[in-house]
Amino acid sequence: MAKIAMLLPNLEIMEAVSYAANLYHLTVCSVAIVNRSNIQHCVSQALADGADIIIARGSHAEIIRSLAHIPVVEIRITSLEIGNMLKTARDMTGMDCPAIALTGPENMFAYIDTDSFNHLFGVRLKVYLFQKVEEMTATAKKAVEDGADLVIGGSAVCEYCRSVSVPYLKTVSGRESALEACRLASQLSEALDIEKQNAASLKMLLDYTYSGIIHIDKYGRILQVNRFVETLLMMESSAMIQMPVWRIIPGITKKMLDYVLQKQKKLHSAAILINQSEFLISLSPILVDGNT
Repeated sequence: MAKIAMLLPNLEIMEAVSYAANLYHLTVCSVAIVNRSNIQHCVSQALADGADIIIARGSHAEIIRSLAHIPVVEIRITSLEIGNMLKTARDMTGMDCPAIALTGPENMFAYIDTDSFNHLFGVRLKVYLFQKVEEMTATAKKAVEDGADLVIGGSAVCEYCRSVSVPYLKTVSGRESALEACRLASQLSEALDIEKQNAASLKMLLDYTYSGIIHIDKYGRILQVNRFVETLLMMESSAMIQMPVWRIIPGITKKMLDYVLQKQKKLHSAAILINQSEFLISLSPILVDGNT
């Protein structure tokens, strides 16, 4: 089963996700409370621990996605959780129809139907979303300037509201959003397991063929070679991965690759020299939805 890393902003969320992960029988290999100063180290540690999937939230999820080469499942606050926060916020103000500002990263919430929330909870909701962590305080300032009676947001938003004496409520991710994230992680885990099985089967087939096979990406970088190629070149496959194929086999030219990759045509039986011996090679494009 795929291994899961949980890189989350606080202990409260961690406990909720740990509970959900246990219900879905996820294999958790790495756990860390992350912040802006340690997030790169935590991602590196998760990858070193063999993580296949990372569960994260909000702006941290965006940063992690840029640092890791594996899927990131985002925790999104659900409509029910937003409703609970709005009810609490209205009660805190003691007003009949308070102006409530909901702030957070663009990827932090499920669909927000402001008209329905206003009708159900007797509030005037306005949503302030941002893309970068650095925009958090400015977003809180804008909400206050717009006349919010109470602002819902993260730590920096709450800190700003406290400094200007505006009521605030800290954003809460509960069990429902944790369960949804772990449900998605479970589905993704199953898909990755199937992919690994297919890859293992393909590798066995490649290793038992009597031809050399090299799989490259659209840039000509090597993704996979079979045992025949390792023996022929006297190199481990790990030393060839991500290297341009023309560096490993100079007889395969960029002109050949351009013909196959750009024109999406097969190149049959081109003669090249490898270690002073002549070989015939064929290049074929792998087409996915019209792309090579």
